[in-house]
Amino acid sequence: MKTEPKRDGVVDTLRQAAAILGLPGEALRRAKKNGCPAFRSGSRVHVGELRQWLEKNPPETLPTTDERAATLLKLARLEGQRIKNERLKAELMPIEAVCERISAIRGEIESTLGKWLIDQLPAQNAGLDASAQRENNRKAFNLICARFQAWAKEYDDKLKREI
Repeated sequence: MKTEPKRDGVVDTLRQAAAILGLPGEALRRAKKNGCPAFRSGSRVHVGELRQWLEKNPPETLPTTDERAATLLKLARLEGQRIKNERLKAELMPIEAVCERISAIRGEIESTLGKWLIDQLPAQNAGLDASAQRENNRKAFNLICARFQAWAKEYDDKLKREI
């Protein structure tokens, strides 16, 4: 035989707590979703604690589940849009500037490669055996790579100054 729960004791369900307090179940669900500490593990409810919390937070002032969900969704969308805008602001630059940089880099690459591969390397490799030519080619390759890295840093610095 079930015993009648005390008015401020612990009950097993939200429905029992609602009956004791004379409130609709939705009001207690809103209290639970809004952080009322009277709801413990499982479905147990500390009625006295709930009563005190509801005196400070009347049920009619708590948002409904739908209102709360709509507000949270709106906040999430706004935050997502803010993040997207920040990324775009940091990443975008006018297409004209991009084309200008690509053209300048292409010119520098053609000039450097032409200078090394057509003018200097054949003369340096003349009369050398295959092993010495490979070593010479490796040095030329390293110098070209170093020049590419310097260009990349130069353009990175230029881009950071413009943003």
